[in-house]
Amino acid sequence: MSDHNCPEISVVIPTRNRSGYLEECLSSLKNEIDETVQVYVIDDGSCYKEKKKNSGLCDKFGFNYHNSSKNRGMAVARNTGIKLSHSRWIAFLDDDVVVKNGWFDGCKEVVGDLHGDILGVEGEVEGSGEGLWDREVENLSGGLFITCHILYRRSILEMVGGFDEAFEYLGPFCEDQEIAVRILQHGKIIFSPRIQAVHLPRDIRLMALLKNSKKRIRGLLRAERYFYNKHPGRYRDFRSADTFGGTYRSVLLRHTVNAVRRRKIKNLLRKPFQTFTLLNSALLEQLWAWVLIAEIVTEKKVKKKDSCTQPDWSK
Repeated sequence: MSDHNCPEISVVIPTRNRSGYLEECLSSLKNEIDETVQVYVIDDGSCYKEKKKNSGLCDKFGFNYHNSSKNRGMAVARNTGIKLSHSRWIAFLDDDVVVKNGWFDGCKEVVGDLHGDILGVEGEVEGSGEGLWDREVENLSGGLFITCHILYRRSILEMVGGFDEAFEYLGPFCEDQEIAVRILQHGKIIFSPRIQAVHLPRDIRLMALLKNSKKRIRGLLRAERYFYNKHPGRYRDFRSADTFGGTYRSVLLRHTVNAVRRRKIKNLLRKPFQTFTLLNSALLEQLWAWVLIAEIVTEKKVKKKDSCTQPDWSK
């Protein structure tokens, strides 16, 4: 398909075992877009029951459903969406994000008026809900490059090789900023409050948090180390530390304190059970960070298949 005949915008949404969130996301999109927009829902290894629900939702709303046989992570899922789409711009949304009224008109206005050196547009993300976690994913002024609500030119995504699929083995951390580093070497990523979305409230459960604390902190630390090793000169632009060592020290010594400091005191006092959940999960993660020092520090490289790290865009 020639660039002249390409539609302006398509939408890519990775999802896994969250059909309730996905339905709200797709419903908000259906009310906004017109027939020129292709929406691609990439099912990243959901269980059978959820696959059936996700496929049914796509049929209901008239969107494209792609089933991945195994869970390979957000970076791989988004690359799948890039390969399937044929638009000049790709809007990435997470399945727990709903777009506001006027979203599509805003997208068309913004991308239709951009100079060629502007390669991406961060959309506004407003937190919602009353939980202690509900506003952790929020972008009100830009510079965060979170992929739950961002638009990129398809051409630059192909030029830089898409999302780094090494993150398949590192957990859902850092891949947003890592691709932004590579894209910013070729142009600009701007922020537009004209394009607005809301992040839905998070469903946080104590036992699940505690059970997965080791896996979560290990994935975070390994992803941070990989990010730093790949872009040591730009790491400080995205983190409060100059090196991965500085980030790790902060986790070892201040992880629980930092988790509390990000919340308002009145919310901590008003929600004692959620505060108890927060303190326990953060403290356990901090303890696991100490236990994992030898593993993280001595790990030589990310274990990955070479064929997975560089997508073949010719297919």
